[in-house]
Amino acid sequence: MLYGFLIFGILFSSRQIFVQNLPIDELMSIGGCGMPFSTMVEYQGLFNALIMAYQGGPSCAEDGWRFIFNFAEWALIAFLGMTFLKTISALK
Repeated sequence: MLYGFLIFGILFSSRQIFVQNLPIDELMSIGGCGMPFSTMVEYQGLFNALIMAYQGGPSCAEDGWRFIFNFAEWALIAFLGMTFLKTISALK
């Protein structure tokens, strides 16, 4: 169960980093998220909102706060670190 959560987090944060680094012309061709996530959940349902968020889009590619890395990069580091620690503890 925990590994599923960690892999899900790694996939989403990796996709977000990929979308944030796309050139503007490729980014405009993606039609994913165009509204806040809570609004997408309200109108589309959770599953469809997650799919739309995973596809990305111009409004999803905004780089929010930054401290050395942006939020998606920190999330990827955290998920990879937790996966490493969990694997080490499972091997002991």
